[in-house]
Amino acid sequence: NILAGPGFGSLDVAVVRSLRLSEQATAELRLEAFNVTNRANFDLPERTFGQATFGRSLSAGQARQLQLGLRFSF
Repeated sequence: NILAGPGFGSLDVAVVRSLRLSEQATAELRLEAFNVTNRANFDLPERTFGQATFGRSLSAGQARQLQLGLRFSF
């Protein structure tokens, strides 16, 4: 554990709109965005000494993702 990994940053946002369809029925429209700034969050570097990839980050976390949902309640 002598190697420090890169920093991690993620900004998540959700926008929700509720609509009353009738006296008992409602609809909820929801838009969620994960990692809005699309920052590259690299994984920890390789720690096996003597390997060609020692000290290199070979992969990254998820890119920006959007999710849309609709919910009916009655």
